[in-house]
Amino acid sequence: MLLNYKQIIWHAIAISLFIAYEILLFSLLQTIPSTLSLYILYSRDILFFVLIGCYYLPIVWLKIPGMLLRLCIILSIIIAYTLCICISGLINQSIKHGTLVSDLSEGSFIASSFRSVYMTTIAIAYSFARYSIAKVKEAYEQKLLKIEAETKMENHFIRSQVNPHLLYNSLSFLYTKTLKEAPEVANTVHLLVSMTEYALANEKENDQVLLEEEVEQMERYVELQQTLHNNRLHVSLNISLPSLNEDIFLPPLLFLNFIENVFKYGNLKDLQNPAMIRFHLDGSRLKFSTRNIVGKFQQTEGKGIGLVNAQARIKKHYGDQSEITIFQVDNIYTVEIGITL
Repeated sequence: MLLNYKQIIWHAIAISLFIAYEILLFSLLQTIPSTLSLYILYSRDILFFVLIGCYYLPIVWLKIPGMLLRLCIILSIIIAYTLCICISGLINQSIKHGTLVSDLSEGSFIASSFRSVYMTTIAIAYSFARYSIAKVKEAYEQKLLKIEAETKMENHFIRSQVNPHLLYNSLSFLYTKTLKEAPEVANTVHLLVSMTEYALANEKENDQVLLEEEVEQMERYVELQQTLHNNRLHVSLNISLPSLNEDIFLPPLLFLNFIENVFKYGNLKDLQNPAMIRFHLDGSRLKFSTRNIVGKFQQTEGKGIGLVNAQARIKKHYGDQSEITIFQVDNIYTVEIGITL
C-alpha cells in the first residue's frame, strides 16, 4: 500500500504530534531521556510503524483470512519488536557507558514488552482503520458502478424496443401517404407509429407510465403481430383491471420483452393449444404470465440478453417485492411474474 505525498505530509504531522505528546509526558514525569536515547527511540518506532502499520499489516488483513492466524502473526510481531527494543536498549547503554553492556534487567525487559505492545496496538489501529475505510470506499464505488451499469442497461433496453426518432418520423410519413390508398397498410403503420411514440416519450431512466398506458402498448403489440400474420396466430390476451380509485404508475415497457418472446419463439399455429398472455391486478398485487408451446426451431437453452435485461429491470425497480419464475415442462414454456405495488 504505497503512500502519496499528501499521505506522507499527514504522516509527518501525526508523528510530530506523537513525539511532542510523549516528550511532554516525559517532562511531566520528570524522566526526560537523553537526546541520543530519544533519537534511537523514535527512529526505531517510526521505522517500525511505517513497515508494520503501513505495509505489512494491510497485507495481513487482505490475504490472511483466519482470525487465529492473524492473532499469531500479531503476537510474533510483538515478540520480535520486544527483542528489537531490548537490543537497541543495550546498544544505547553501551554507547552511554563506553563499554559493551550485555546484561538486561527484568525491569528493562518489562518496559520493552510494554513499549512493543503499545506501538503494535497503534500500528494495528491505524492499518485496520485504513483497511476498513478502503473497503467502505470500494463497496461505495462498486455500488456506483452497478447503478451506472443498470442505468445504461435500462436506457438501452427501452431504446432497443423501437428505435429511434428517425423511424418515428418515417413511419408518420408512410401513414399519411397510405391512409387513402391502402387503409389496412395505414392501420399497421399507425400501430407502429403509436408504439414508437410511446417508447420515445418514455425513454428516460426515471420515467413512470400509467398502468392503463402500459396495457394499451401491450394490446397494440399483439394487434400488430396479428395484423402482420393475417390474424392467423392463436394467441389469447387476457387483461383484467378492476376499477381503480387511484392512478398506478410503473416503469415503461416492463413486460413487453416477455410478450415479444411469445411471438418470436412460440408455436402459434396450434389451434388446440393457443399461447396465453395474462395481465391481472388483484388489489396491490400485479400478476403477469405467458404460456406457449416452444417452436421446433427454438433452442431452449436461453432467449438472449433481452430476457436477462427484462428480469434485471423488474428486480431493480421492485427488488424483494417481485417474484419471477420461468420454467419449461416438455415443450410448454411458462413465465410467471408477481409484483407487489
